[in-house]
Amino acid sequence: MGFHKGKGLRFVGAVRGGFTPALRRKVHDSIVHLTTSNCPFSNLPDRRSGSFGQGMKACTWVNPAAVAEIEFAEWTPDERLRHAAFMGLTGDKNSQEVVRET
Repeated sequence: MGFHKGKGLRFVGAVRGGFTPALRRKVHDSIVHLTTSNCPFSNLPDRRSGSFGQGMKACTWVNPAAVAEIEFAEWTPDERLRHAAFMGLTGDKNSQEVVRET
């Protein structure tokens, strides 16, 4: 997940909550055409111990065109989402309009 800040797309964390196997397949099928070999985030690779950045070799990157609604508990001091849950893909917002929300 990410949001636009300045000229870059900032990584804010991975989301695993909220997915059922059927929903995971549906989301995959709707974004598979966006696959790219390039990481779209301006703040990766992340070198922190135990962070998502350590597993980047297993990532499948997508161009930042899909917009999802994500529920979360709070922002961490380093701009990561805590306890994020997927609520659904939305078609009412252009991906370039996605900024940090609270």
